[in-house]
Amino acid sequence: MNDAQRSVERIHQLSDMLQSLMQQAAVLQQKADASMVQSRQASDALKRASDRLPVTVDTAIETVLEPAAEKAAAKMTATWAQANAAAVEATRTFAAAQETLQWKMLAYACTGALAVVVLIAAAMAYLSPTERELKALRAERQMLLADMDRLRKAGAGLEVAQCTHQGRPRTCVRVDAQSPRFEGGYLLVPAR
Repeated sequence: MNDAQRSVERIHQLSDMLQSLMQQAAVLQQKADASMVQSRQASDALKRASDRLPVTVDTAIETVLEPAAEKAAAKMTATWAQANAAAVEATRTFAAAQETLQWKMLAYACTGALAVVVLIAAAMAYLSPTERELKALRAERQMLLADMDRLRKAGAGLEVAQCTHQGRPRTCVRVDAQSPRFEGGYLLVPAR
């Protein structure tokens, strides 16, 4: 598994974790709402009951009920704070993984482009003739041009043209078959 796949897997894990935290937060919110409704109902019931009780009992209930409600509210607040902290951390981790993935993808693209350029340069170097081959081809060309000039000067009646042979352009030489120096399909050329 390469780095990009691990990063994507980590992003998926963080996304699942964030989704789970959001679901837990929603459940906690529902419980908090239900608890608030129950607290109101209990408070209303206690208020009605306290109206019927003597004032001293009413004072005792208020001193017990208020700390219990504060304790329950503190627990809910702590739970919400933990859920929020986990969600913030998951968001940070997700953003960092996303940025790292973007840089890695850019690095892979640049590496691929560089590899293509290197392959093209290598192919050009392999397919291009070397300096020695170019010198040999130039020397052969000069020798052929000199031979053609010598044949023209010798009066061979030769005509040089471009013709197509097997679908490829070639240099063709036409020789006058009626020339006195033409014998058996060959032109007799004087020695150099």
